[in-house]
Amino acid sequence: MNKYQDYIKIIDQLLWPKGIGGLIVFLIGLFSALILSNFSFRDLNDYRKIYRWHSNSATIEELAINNRLLSIKYKYKVGEYYYISSELYAKGISKAEITEIQKNELEEKKNERKTIEIKFNPKNPSESVYLIDATEIYYTLILVIFSLYSLLIYILVISIKLKKYITGVNRDEDI
Repeated sequence: MNKYQDYIKIIDQLLWPKGIGGLIVFLIGLFSALILSNFSFRDLNDYRKIYRWHSNSATIEELAINNRLLSIKYKYKVGEYYYISSELYAKGISKAEITEIQKNELEEKKNERKTIEIKFNPKNPSESVYLIDATEIYYTLILVIFSLYSLLIYILVISIKLKKYITGVNRDEDI
């Protein structure tokens, strides 16, 4: 007998309770795991897109922060040309919510004319992004791992149910 058989039965009972309520709980869990997977993989794809972009220093030209919502314009030089952009995060959005600490750091950098680090596309230098929090990708990776783990568990439960149904084992108990 498989030493994990008891664990599989517990997971099976938790994720596939009997009756219509169990089916609804299962479908909500599966749907949530699929949505989480889609969201996290899209974010990861955005980071993959800018992974090979070059880093550069930029000066803050305009800074507006209303209710922790950041809007920024920064200027940077690539070769002989200057570029101005306002794109944030790997997604290239124009506004983002920031913390009080990030707000204070950006205001200090603007007032003291210090530079911020940006990433720009070497094939098209006018395309750039300012990553407010460079560690944000780690949160995305945690979501990817969690969503894959959730989907793996649901696939395991579905495969167990299908195997039981096809072989006829415990068919009366599952209905």
